Amino acid sequence: MNETVKKEKIVEVVINEKGTALDRTFDYILPAELALKASAGKMALVPFGKSNKKREAFIMSVKNDAQKDIVLKEAADIFEPAMPITYAQLKTCEFLREEYFCTYSDAFSCVLPKFARKKGKEQYKTTISLSGKYKTKEEYLSDIKSNARSQRLAIELLGKDFQDLNEFKRINNISGDTIKKLQEKNLITLNKNEFYETHYGKNNIEKQSANILSDEQRNVLDEYYNCDKDKFLLHGITGSGKTEVYLNMIQDAIDKGKQALYLLPEIALTAQTVGRIKERFGDCAVIHSRLSEGERYYQYKRIASGEAKVTLGARSALFYPYKDLGIIVLDECHEESYKSTSSPRYDSIEVAEFLSELYGAKLVLGSATPLIESYYYAVCGKYKLLKLPNRIFNRALPNINIIDMRQELKSGNRSVFSSILENCIQNALDKSEQAIFFLNRRGMYTYVFCRKCGYSERCPSCDVALTYHSDVKKLMCHYCGYEKDLETHCPECGSDKIRHMGTGTQKIESEIANKFPYARIIRMDKDTTTTKYAFDEITDNFKNHKADILIGTQMVVKGFDFPLVSVVGVVLADMALNMPDIYSSFRAFCLAYQAAGRCGREKGGGDVIIQTYSPDHYVIKHIKNYDYESFYNDEIKYRKKLSYPPFSQMYGFYFFDENEEKAKNTAYEFAQSLIEKIKDEQCRLIKIYRPAKPEVSYINSKYIFHVIVKTSAEKNIKNTMKIVYNNIIHKNNIIAYMQKNSGV
Repeated sequence: MNETVKKEKIVEVVINEKGTALDRTFDYILPAELALKASAGKMALVPFGKSNKKREAFIMSVKNDAQKDIVLKEAADIFEPAMPITYAQLKTCEFLREEYFCTYSDAFSCVLPKFARKKGKEQYKTTISLSGKYKTKEEYLSDIKSNARSQRLAIELLGKDFQDLNEFKRINNISGDTIKKLQEKNLITLNKNEFYETHYGKNNIEKQSANILSDEQRNVLDEYYNCDKDKFLLHGITGSGKTEVYLNMIQDAIDKGKQALYLLPEIALTAQTVGRIKERFGDCAVIHSRLSEGERYYQYKRIASGEAKVTLGARSALFYPYKDLGIIVLDECHEESYKSTSSPRYDSIEVAEFLSELYGAKLVLGSATPLIESYYYAVCGKYKLLKLPNRIFNRALPNINIIDMRQELKSGNRSVFSSILENCIQNALDKSEQAIFFLNRRGMYTYVFCRKCGYSERCPSCDVALTYHSDVKKLMCHYCGYEKDLETHCPECGSDKIRHMGTGTQKIESEIANKFPYARIIRMDKDTTTTKYAFDEITDNFKNHKADILIGTQMVVKGFDFPLVSVVGVVLADMALNMPDIYSSFRAFCLAYQAAGRCGREKGGGDVIIQTYSPDHYVIKHIKNYDYESFYNDEIKYRKKLSYPPFSQMYGFYFFDENEEKAKNTAYEFAQSLIEKIKDEQCRLIKIYRPAKPEVSYINSKYIFHVIVKTSAEKNIKNTMKIVYNNIIHKNNIIAYMQKNSGV
């Protein structure tokens, strides 16, 4: 070790391993032979701990002074990671750690996934063709025994042009052994080419010119081009042409030599959407969860080099190594999927704002139902508010009918469908049009119980009722995946009085099939979209009118453009209204509004049927008139009165353990420690709620307690919260996480 550090260069690093004890930076001396090689974004090999075991570390900075006046060890080596780590990525890691109370390890895992830290596995497409050994098929066949039917079939189907080998084998049921034997006889040629084409279609798509803009679209773009702000909120009703506005903004950035990032919720990244973007901008990068590691690595390289001018992706695309980002578009910005549910539990809007400032890029948020916080910031001037209040070509909005299900019940209708909804569906089917049913609950029945003793089937590892799924005849837990066979007799009292209650998408599907036996029905929920391409297959089939009725959870209302849909039925709006969450009213408004937006997109008009037992609720009243601004005015008053966001920041601290007392005691210890650390003058700016169990307080065999903290002095108190939180979880060795503004 070297005791003189003043004349040496110092490298500040983060150890590339998990562990709260490693969640800090460490200083090492750079020997002269390494000093010129070291820079932020490279990696170092450093001796660590008493054993001086060599460990890999990320270089955060190179400096002249150490953190403390202590004896430092020397770095052993400096090397390049498989992909360069950019300055923006390092700063993003620091931002995630500070803002969301995560570790450096979690931040680097988010920003730099494994494929970026090592050489990505190259992906190839193997093609097959006849070898050219003979001129005619007869000559090829003469080399194959007459009883080798599979080999002969393969030769019959092949030509001189190359075909994809995997597709050729799959479609024609040709085995790998057959291919091997033909290759040994020199009758076929196999070629390997580097290939990263995704299932969204070919990359060499002929570019299409921009669409003709409406007057409203031109006015919005003029405001955008002439504004000195760099953050915008585009509020446009469904079908108003927001996407075309985004594409013009992106083209403007490209014309200036910049890169563009276009974010969409994962579920909206359909072949239809990707195809439209590729038709406009050519071979853009596409980032989503279904890419293979090889595909991700390839796109990563293209973005880092600047080859990919446009990146279209889900929230993870925020963390790719952009060379010169000029614009970030965050479409459907109200979507919950923009908030991560694993550490770091980041909010994509906040990360996008950070990146906008870091790159000097413009940020455009867009939605028909923007977050209350986003609209408030636009009203206050933080964002420039842009508006598209009408549908393009003046297409009429669908007529929204609010159906009071209490009156349906009084009239003797015990079905989940009102008479008006049934009539509208029949009319649509008679005219060869389509319909969508939306119910935010999958499964056949929401719970199963015994009518004699009251026993209900619950998950043994989670504090939730099991849902019955008729297609597999299983009871399932939607939290941990536990499943069991349906009991014919009560396991508690032995009675056969087993009853199914509630309604899920499978139940709706069954009832529609009974009422409309000739209708072609497909269902879209988590159960029917488990395979890689299932989601796109369902949407393509419905768009191409291979089905008449689409039933689903919130998946079906996510920005799709189905031109033949003339009826949308929201089966029970109350399910979203009655969630124990401060954001339940907003979510209910969004879901109903977005559902209505799927109707009449080509011809205009159509019917939206919203069934509810709460027709006088302010959410339902404003939905009827598509009146977001009136809803916003009511909601912002409610939030201001209770000091909810945007008038405060709410932090939820969650503590998990198999021992209920340990989880409970840790929550209480955290709350008490935080109270003791808060200075007297800050007490009026913070409210620490009593530790409690959340709505679901037992998941995966772990008990949960949480502490909600509400503060209007976020900057002053956040550091104190982080110190107390980290000390508690380290001391008690307990699983925990913090989530911002996620409801109570």
